[in-house]
Amino acid sequence: MHPHNLPFEMRVASTLSLALLLLVSACVKRSPAQLVLWRDVRELQQKATADPSSLEAKQRYVDALANFVRAYPDDEEATALYGREELAYARDLVRRGRHAAAIPYYENLLAREPGNAAAVEELQQARAQAVVPRERFDDLRRGMSHDEVADLLGQPRPGWTHTLQKGESSYETWYYRKSDGGTASVGFADGKAWVAEYDGVIRLEP
Repeated sequence: MHPHNLPFEMRVASTLSLALLLLVSACVKRSPAQLVLWRDVRELQQKATADPSSLEAKQRYVDALANFVRAYPDDEEATALYGREELAYARDLVRRGRHAAAIPYYENLLAREPGNAAAVEELQQARAQAVVPRERFDDLRRGMSHDEVADLLGQPRPGWTHTLQKGESSYETWYYRKSDGGTASVGFADGKAWVAEYDGVIRLEP
């Protein structure tokens, strides 16, 4: 549709948006090409903010911001924003049990900010949680709650659980990645850990 055929309100909004972008560009010295990409980044930011539960929306925003920074590494505002948003996204992934997915974002951040002590520590923790060694399974006890197991092994990744209802009892299995690439598991009966498997079945002691 030609701009002159747009409703009056849309033409006014478009004109105001362009004026605002030009004003911001004048402050940070962005070129017209940069403005177009920056507007796209901001639109994705608004979508991610409007739906904070959506990892997909947040990832699209963070990845678009990363592409902008790669294209225009001298844009200080974008670079600073990217550092904050990348760290926030990595932490969000960790909170959701997606430790392996968070690792590249921590690594990218530390490539630019090697002195970021918080990110260094969180990256180490994410790497440790991405795979679960046998030693942690040795600390499991029969009767542990979901929270106690999560504190010990971390939350399982999304989709790495299975629940079965049998009569009045519920059975749930949490799966974890082993260091050799295989899969380990913890079984719950009515919300309490009762069995585990790593290289073989582990009979849990109270």
